[in-house]
Amino acid sequence: MSRQGRKKAGSRETQWESQGNLLTQRETMMRTLAIVAIGIASLHVAAGPEQAPAPRPAAIRAPSLDGGTFVWPPGKGDGSACLFFVGVDCPIANAYSPEIARIVNEYRKRDVAFAVVYPVPDLTANEAKKHAKEYGFDCPALLDSRLHIARRLGATVTPETVVLSASCEVVYRGRIDDRYTKVGGKRRENPSTRELRDALYAQLAGKAIASPWPRAIGCDIDFER
Repeated sequence: MSRQGRKKAGSRETQWESQGNLLTQRETMMRTLAIVAIGIASLHVAAGPEQAPAPRPAAIRAPSLDGGTFVWPPGKGDGSACLFFVGVDCPIANAYSPEIARIVNEYRKRDVAFAVVYPVPDLTANEAKKHAKEYGFDCPALLDSRLHIARRLGATVTPETVVLSASCEVVYRGRIDDRYTKVGGKRRENPSTRELRDALYAQLAGKAIASPWPRAIGCDIDFER
């Protein structure tokens, strides 16, 4: 073969090799994207409203804004605890304050311990106290500015409620009722379902909770700060 022919052949081989490398890189990239997509899909499923949280979080012991200490589990008895995650500037959470007050007044006599939790970074104790008084929260108020309680119990929005058993098992996490069914949606005057009340009733009766993880609609808790 002439020198010119060998040069052309070598050029073609280099071109084929380059194309092969590009194909290999493209295939590797596609595989990587596929793996990432699967991972994202898995995370989405894991974070879905029908997925149960960790069965037994660590016990809760937190100072309340009235100078006391909220402790769960109490150490004796059966009972349940219900924590309302609220935000001072969340209109949906504020709109639920009358219903929160009604639930507290109705169920506190039935061996349910209540607390409102403020998972708001940079919120001061005085600001939280003022809000709790203004909106009539007649139960211990806990300042969770470092979001320890929210992370432990899996709360992601305000308002959101978590019900704990006497053994500190999360038996319910989600909305109060279906007054709001989507972000930005119109508020219903009268809810058609009252999941939290149903959950408390079932828990007190020793029955299984029919809908333990209904999606809560509200303002996102700022975990990025």
